Amino acid sequence: MNERKFGRREVMTGAAAAGAVALLSGLGSATVAQASDTSDGPAGAYLIRIHSAITDETNGGVVGFADGGVAVGSDSSSPTSRYQGAWQRTGANAFKARFLEWQFDGKGANVGYAFIDAHGTTKGNSVSGTYTVRAFSEGGPSQEVDHGTFAGETLAP
Repeated sequence: MNERKFGRREVMTGAAAAGAVALLSGLGSATVAQASDTSDGPAGAYLIRIHSAITDETNGGVVGFADGGVAVGSDSSSPTSRYQGAWQRTGANAFKARFLEWQFDGKGANVGYAFIDAHGTTKGNSVSGTYTVRAFSEGGPSQEVDHGTFAGETLAP
């Protein structure tokens, strides 16, 4: 079987976080709303900036954290960028999240997946943290393809 290596652009059809996670730059002044005060973590939706330490590029994104541990996201690095996962509180105003993003070749065939692991903190309407992206090609070993930071603010309905 041929080993498939992922490039950053293929893997980062989402990516953040994670790491978890990142605010759209260039939106102007977005309206913000307080995240859920009844949650034990970052419950709410955030506009974020995702900065890659590998490429020195910044992309915008949207990440949502629901009470109960469900997390979703997408970013501006690709029109098909979207990822789903889970989050967990790790301390006062601190959380970790893991997103899964399926990977496809140019013909639409699945060629693997990526995990986006994020560690972050919240303060008022703000969220920030770090992320790492690991790609898993079909039948191949994992490889770290990106890491960096994210920061943003809650998004109002």
